[in-house]
Amino acid sequence: MSEIRVDTISEKTSANGVAVDGLTIKDGGISATTGAIVFNEASADLDFRVESNDNTHMLFVDGGNNRVGVGTTPDLGVGLHIRTADSGMGSVNANADELIIEGSGASGLSILSGASSKSNIFFGDSGSNVIGNISYNHSDNALEFATNGANQWFIDSSGHLLPAATDHGIYLGVSSATASNLLDDYEEGTWTIILEDDNDRAFTLSPNTGTYIKIGGQVTITGHVVASAINSASGNVRVSGLPFNILGNPRNYGAMTIGYAAGLAITAGTSIAGVGIINTANVNLVNFDISAGTTNLVASKITADGQFIFTMTYTVV
Repeated sequence: MSEIRVDTISEKTSANGVAVDGLTIKDGGISATTGAIVFNEASADLDFRVESNDNTHMLFVDGGNNRVGVGTTPDLGVGLHIRTADSGMGSVNANADELIIEGSGASGLSILSGASSKSNIFFGDSGSNVIGNISYNHSDNALEFATNGANQWFIDSSGHLLPAATDHGIYLGVSSATASNLLDDYEEGTWTIILEDDNDRAFTLSPNTGTYIKIGGQVTITGHVVASAINSASGNVRVSGLPFNILGNPRNYGAMTIGYAAGLAITAGTSIAGVGIINTANVNLVNFDISAGTTNLVASKITADGQFIFTMTYTVV
C-alpha cells in the first residue's frame, strides 16, 4: 500500500484583499514536536468561530483584539471571556483581566474535587509557584488560608476562624503590625474561688465557682461567695485561686469591687473591698470604716452564712 507524504498543506484565505495562510498543516516528520495545525499563521485580522447546536459563538477567537470567547463574542479583558449573558459592565480592572466570567444574574466558578482531597487556588511568583493559597479541604470541610508558603488561618466546618499557631492575632486600630495593637488571646471559663486566711486555712464555700473572661492581657472575674463554715480560719482574709496571676508591676495592683454583702459582723454603714496583689493570684479583703479607716478584713468578721458578690478587672501581661 503506497503513502503520499506532504511536508506542508496550506489553505489560503483573503484578508483585506490579500491572500494569506488561513489553515496550515505541517508534518512533523521524525520529530513530532515540529508538526502543527495552525490557523491564521500569517497573523492577519481574521476571526475563528466554532458553532454548537444552539450557539453560533460557542468558541470564538477575536483575531483583531486578541481575545478568546466562550459562548460569546469576547469584549472584556485581554484573554479568555466566558459569558452566558451581558452584565452591562463595559470594562474590567486591568489587574484582573486575564480571565473574565460574566452573566446577567448569578455568575461563578466551580472547582470540584474528590471527597477526601482539596480544591485549591494557588498564588505564585518568581520565588515560589505557591507562595500563597486558598484551599478547601473536603476531608474535614475546612477553608484554609496560606501566606508566605504556610497555612495561617482556617475556617472550620462550624464557621469558626482559627489561627494555625497560638501566636497569631488581629491588629486593631492600625494599618501595620504594632505589638501594642495585637489582640492575640481570648478565653472564657470558670475558676474555683478560695476564701482563706493568710496562713492558707480555707473557709468552706457553697457555691465556690466564679467566671472569667480574658481578652488580650486583661481579665475580668466575677463570683458569689457564701461561707457555709468558718473552719479554723483566723486573722486576715483573702480571696485566692484567681485564674491568672496579677502582673508583677507596681502599676498593676487591681481593685475588687464588692457590690453586695450580708452576714458580716462589720459596723453598719461600712463596706468591704479587695486589693489584688501583684505576682500572685490573691486579693486581700479590706474593711472601710469611717472611724477606724481602712483595715484588713479578718475571719471573725465573717459568720457561717456570710456572703458577698464581687467583680474585678486586672492585668496579666
